[in-house]
Amino acid sequence: MESLQTVEIILKVAVAFCLLILFHELGHFLVAKYLGIGVERFSIGFGPKIAGLRRGETEYMLSVVPLGGYVKLLGDDPRGADGDHPRAFLNKPVWQRIAVVAAGPLANFALAIAIFAGVHWVGIPTPQVSDLPEVGEVVADSPAQQAGLQTGDRILMVDGKPVTKWEDLVQTIHDHINTPLQLRVQRGAEEFDVMVTPKPGKVLKDLEEVEVGLIGVAPHVDVTVTSYSLPLSLWKGVEKTWELSALTVVSLVKMVQGKISPKHLAGPVGIFQMAGQQAKVGLLPLITLMAVLSISLGILNLFPIPVLDGGHILFFAVEGLWGHPISPRKQEIATQVGLFLLVALMLTAFYNDLLRIFTN
Repeated sequence: MESLQTVEIILKVAVAFCLLILFHELGHFLVAKYLGIGVERFSIGFGPKIAGLRRGETEYMLSVVPLGGYVKLLGDDPRGADGDHPRAFLNKPVWQRIAVVAAGPLANFALAIAIFAGVHWVGIPTPQVSDLPEVGEVVADSPAQQAGLQTGDRILMVDGKPVTKWEDLVQTIHDHINTPLQLRVQRGAEEFDVMVTPKPGKVLKDLEEVEVGLIGVAPHVDVTVTSYSLPLSLWKGVEKTWELSALTVVSLVKMVQGKISPKHLAGPVGIFQMAGQQAKVGLLPLITLMAVLSISLGILNLFPIPVLDGGHILFFAVEGLWGHPISPRKQEIATQVGLFLLVALMLTAFYNDLLRIFTN
């Protein structure tokens, strides 16, 4: 029974990833078709073909490696024999080429908007965090568990000073790294004292990592389901997508600045694990994670790195300003540099995945 559940989770996650890729490539495909550009191949995945069929000029394929996909446009290689064809990609105006390339990432943002809008329309679980200094969860093997704290305990005082709000309790704990604290605890009708020593840990404050004291407790949270009208749900979808996009960009900038550790990058293994965990919880968390990953995929592809969509947009933008395309040799060198940067990024993320697996 458990093995069947595992297979079901793997299939759900695989379908989710394929849908993300499908929407991205569908953006390129639809805009290219609309602008009269020939499309030779539409592939989900890379490598040898598993299955495929041809409709008109286009071959639709499912390939072995499902970690990506591509749309092969007619005349997209300046050295190709079909470069003079009237429907060749490189024969089209710069703005049309930019539109085709940008359509992939934009499709990812559109998918995220649609998912968030649908979630808000059907009903989104909204957590309401209690302001009272009451323990809602105790982390295993944490200082709090070792001190004997339990779910439902209410903290009345810290070192003899009364606390009435959860945020005051958290701030006091954060300020006392490796310093024993005496907590006055109420459990039912009983009151007693415990000693707990916050361990150092890192949290994000204003999107920067800071070291604080932690004891391993979380507040009490009530979850209510809130539904919205269709127009408001659509607005909520746009709002949530914009908010997460901005957060992702700012986080990446701070990572480059060294204010956030690169260890937070997740590669295919880590993302697959996260998706699997969400799939175990239910379909709604998995779909929501799909929206987040779709945003990340859209932003990643807009990076001005050759081999990514953003790199091609940069090439075409420069061509529009200069009045002539960048030479194939310079594009080739830039592509090699971009590929090196992309591989370095992927290796870092993969290393983080392995580190998380073996340290856990």
